Amino acid sequence: MGLLPLDSFIKGFTLGGSYTLHFNHLLAWEIVRAYGVVVQLESGLQDDLENLGISPTPFEYVDWAATSNFIFTPFYGKVAVVNRTLIFTEWFFILGAGYGWLTNSQNVVVDAGMGFRVFFGDYFSLRFDVRWEGFFSHFGVPHNELSLGLGVSVHLG
Repeated sequence: MGLLPLDSFIKGFTLGGSYTLHFNHLLAWEIVRAYGVVVQLESGLQDDLENLGISPTPFEYVDWAATSNFIFTPFYGKVAVVNRTLIFTEWFFILGAGYGWLTNSQNVVVDAGMGFRVFFGDYFSLRFDVRWEGFFSHFGVPHNELSLGLGVSVHLG
């Protein structure tokens, strides 16, 4: 699940999934990451502007996107909790591209970001990532989004 908080008029809540192939502890390929906006909440800013007699310029909103990314994980750590339990963590960096569907157009997406993972045993982990996403139209001016994601990862191999 995730959040697109950057837009002043509408905040988008997302659901999605991804599949990542880990070559080793340092490098991985997020083969596909896809998400769709399932709920859009209006901030009330448009109503405030219209009450003042100002008509805001219409903006596009993200409907859904799919990307493929390379993941670089240079930091891996262990944290002792009350000197009894070890928690394993990792910090990673993300860079990739894909395609996105906005309300009125379809655009190439470039994304970059970083994330943090906490492992719970051999098969499950909790992952948080922050990504900048640029949706580039044929005009060359990107529609910028900030994507905040929180998810559960399941190790299949």
